[in-house]
Amino acid sequence: MMRVTALLGAGASVDIGGPLSVDLTYRVRARVQEIYDPKTQNINRVPFLNEVSTKLDNYFSPEKSHFEDIFYALESLSSFTRGWRPRTIKNSNLI
Repeated sequence: MMRVTALLGAGASVDIGGPLSVDLTYRVRARVQEIYDPKTQNINRVPFLNEVSTKLDNYFSPEKSHFEDIFYALESLSSFTRGWRPRTIKNSNLI
């Protein structure tokens, strides 16, 4: 089974009765993530996306962040942390 999500341009969702940017942002911020802790073998519920959003709100103040800001920040963090993986860079001892 494959899910497809389409984000339309500004105003397009109004014409088709879809959610507005404000609605999408609310849904993203309200979602709680479940993170498995291998040490305790518990699943912890963490409002990670809301915490990221709050940090972005402080940065953009007095404006509030929206879902595109949140996804951009997460994408940037993911890209940044990929550089921490051992296979990302060549081992200088081998050169």
